[in-house]
Amino acid sequence: KVRAGLDQAIARGLAYAPYADLIWCETAKPDLDEARRFAEAIKKEYPDQLLSYNCSPSFNWKKNLDDATIAKFQRELSAMGYKHQFITLAGI
Repeated sequence: KVRAGLDQAIARGLAYAPYADLIWCETAKPDLDEARRFAEAIKKEYPDQLLSYNCSPSFNWKKNLDDATIAKFQRELSAMGYKHQFITLAGI
């Protein structure tokens, strides 16, 4: 049985890292703790691996984070090693 979640995502990221230009972390909501756990696990084995994070406009940012955390969210991601951060815009 497949157990979806962060541990599976980390295992998959570690398996693909030797072959991938970047590893993309996708979360259900904006979550710095999940992003940190993912980045630390990947960077421990592959310190030069490029990481990507989707700062989705479909996230309910205000429901999940306070204003101070929203303001520093992308800087925090960058400090963890997420050098490719993107925002998808549907319908453009």
